[in-house]
Amino acid sequence: MSTYYLPFIPAFKYSGALDNMTISLNSTLGDSLGGGRYSSLLVRNGMAGFALKRTYNVIQKNILKNNSRPLLFSDASWAGSGAHSVALITDLYRSWSDMKNVISQVLSLSMYGMTATMVDTCGSLGPIDEDLCTRWTQLATFMPMVRNYYNSTYREQQTGDRKKTQGTEPWMAKSDSAKLAYAALGDRLKLSRYLYTQMYLSHANGGSLVKPLFFDYPTDDQCFTQFAQESTFMLGDSVKVSPLLENKQDGDTYQAYFPAGAWVDIYNTSNVIQSTDGIVANLPVYSTQTNIHQKSGTIMPFLYNNKNLRTTRDVELNLKTTIRVVRDPVTKYAEGHLMLDDGISPNIFSPSYFDIYQYHTYDKNFTHYNIRMSSDKTINFQL
Repeated sequence: MSTYYLPFIPAFKYSGALDNMTISLNSTLGDSLGGGRYSSLLVRNGMAGFALKRTYNVIQKNILKNNSRPLLFSDASWAGSGAHSVALITDLYRSWSDMKNVISQVLSLSMYGMTATMVDTCGSLGPIDEDLCTRWTQLATFMPMVRNYYNSTYREQQTGDRKKTQGTEPWMAKSDSAKLAYAALGDRLKLSRYLYTQMYLSHANGGSLVKPLFFDYPTDDQCFTQFAQESTFMLGDSVKVSPLLENKQDGDTYQAYFPAGAWVDIYNTSNVIQSTDGIVANLPVYSTQTNIHQKSGTIMPFLYNNKNLRTTRDVELNLKTTIRVVRDPVTKYAEGHLMLDDGISPNIFSPSYFDIYQYHTYDKNFTHYNIRMSSDKTINFQL
């Protein structure tokens, strides 16, 4: 019996009403204590957050015995869920428009406090387009977490018929597309310590890993335009990502907005985009990589994978960390962060800092380096 009124129930052309094959959207739940009836729509949405918190605590205490950190993934979430799980963005159509919309979805979740988000790379609905899938993989490389979701069938939108398609995993792609996908994932390994550090800073201080430009440049009106918000984003405090979001080939160009300052191409440091008021720059199209730039005034950890290592473990154990410094062109100053820990201990968030003058440590499993450079100082630093 329903006592909750909905003015309308959303429906889809081939799937029926939104509550098809599930509980009615206008159903209610009784209160065993006699306090009244409550909408299932609200109670069941909130239930995801409660269940994730409970699951996280039980796994950590009863299964892991408080010796390591649980890692949960959920495509159902509620306010506060980001403290206990990764939020999944799923059921995306394999289209250029849905790939582009991923940026706004991740930005939105980040602003709601869900820094750790995972996107279905290449989508999961519709036929495979390998050019699209390659660009989607390159975009996902610079998202908090990456997942390829295998869906071998899809429903034709015009007829409703179910059809087969190939999977989206890189090893299932044709040789050229597979090589480009592997190259993109290799780029992610180069940034693994930077991403990990930025995730820690987000956890410790609040804030977002994936940010719109206006977070860092609130006085720049151009950062509030739809073009700037949908075509580029900041990844942490040092890196700006300008992904290719349309079907173009090598030799073409596309545009992205760059706020005032100097922006150094991470792959080719001789390429610098610099302006005093902000500029819309023409960027080259590369089949093998995405345009990413380091912000001036920052220091970031980077792993040069010149040994062609393919696993996170091999990269962490066999590569030394390079410190990339891009000084501010006016102040000649730069600062950044590097966080290292054992990767599994649950209680590593005690404050430990290192700068070029002082070093303090309070936990043997955790070290946080706070690195600063001014015009008259130098750093001799190697891990």
